[in-house]
Amino acid sequence: MRIPIVPHKWLIIETENKYRIFSTWDSKFLISKEKWKVNSEIVDVDEAQDYYTFTGRSGAKYKCKKDSYGTTNNGQYLLSKWIQEIDQKKASPFNIMNKKEFDQWVGGFAT
Repeated sequence: MRIPIVPHKWLIIETENKYRIFSTWDSKFLISKEKWKVNSEIVDVDEAQDYYTFTGRSGAKYKCKKDSYGTTNNGQYLLSKWIQEIDQKKASPFNIMNKKEFDQWVGGFAT
């Protein structure tokens, strides 16, 4: 059994009809230098009282606290840079789900 990845902050991005977790960690609490990660694609969601467990196409599990939806300052900076690069390259855009969009999406995922 894989140990779940537990980010400090997380949100869902949609790109090319795939939903992915953009997870971030506050650098002052890190042992490694990894401050962010994007999963392969969400294929399953399990809901508990205080968190969601997302399973990615690769089999990786992300245990995300419900009250931690969002991103860190570093994550916000990175997302802004990606948006600028996408605009310049005219590449496929991605959507950053706000909390209301996420609540609607995850409610439909379980049905």
